Amino acid sequence: MEEKDLIEQLKALKSIKPDEHWVFATKMSLMRQIMAKERDLNPTFASFLGSRSMKLTYSLVVLAMSLGGFTAFAKNSLPGDKLYAFKLSAQKAIVAIAPQSQKTTLKLAFAQDKIMDLQKAKNPAMAEILAQGIAADLNEVSSSIKSETNPRVALSTSKSVKTKTEKMLSSLSTAPSKSQDAALKIAESVNKTDAQAYAIMVGAQDKITYCPSYILDEFNLIKLYLTNIGPTSENYNDLAIRLAEANSALSSQKADQCIDSLVILDKLVADYKITLTPSTTATTSPVTTE
Repeated sequence: MEEKDLIEQLKALKSIKPDEHWVFATKMSLMRQIMAKERDLNPTFASFLGSRSMKLTYSLVVLAMSLGGFTAFAKNSLPGDKLYAFKLSAQKAIVAIAPQSQKTTLKLAFAQDKIMDLQKAKNPAMAEILAQGIAADLNEVSSSIKSETNPRVALSTSKSVKTKTEKMLSSLSTAPSKSQDAALKIAESVNKTDAQAYAIMVGAQDKITYCPSYILDEFNLIKLYLTNIGPTSENYNDLAIRLAEANSALSSQKADQCIDSLVILDKLVADYKITLTPSTTATTSPVTTE
């Protein structure tokens, strides 16, 4: 082989990039080797490996490495691609370990990503899979904001959701013609979530503005219920204790004392399904409380 031919082959070899799957697998293998070597050299470190904090740390490191691979070769995958299932699994893993306050934001971001993927959908079947995924994401978002008991948090979260849903609707306006049916279904899911967020936002703002009135109504309602069931009821002590907690919160010097008290009373009323009938008699379907 002549020298010039050898040089040409070497140049060709330089342009070859390692397989992305191999790169990811190698990273994971090296990580395990480093952890094993460190464990052998450092007994203190070995004991730390068994601790809960280290297990969490290691899980986060592994997840971070996984996301590195995810970013490299799965982020742009679409339904039908081999890596699409891994992409969805990675998204669920991120949500699972995220702080509770960030979960809704992440689910909205992933729904927005799927809407952007709609632009690249190759056929209606692929677009339909994306529509189903977005609907699932938004259903989880709706459940999360509806379950928030603190009106201040509910107000902040619902405002954020409305901002994101409006952006989603704007993105859907440019969906390609082959994805129009899926885009209409997605728009229906987005509008439903947007309406729920608006209702929660209005209700939360109303509770914050008129908290003293809500507090008075609920205190009277619960006291009436306590009178009706009598001190011999198995739920009487629990109700009385929680009512005292609400009263204590209301008597505190905290800035959000009214809201704190209202959160306790709202949960109490929800747990015991206490309602006010037209005859002004408090009724309920008692449930087991924790």
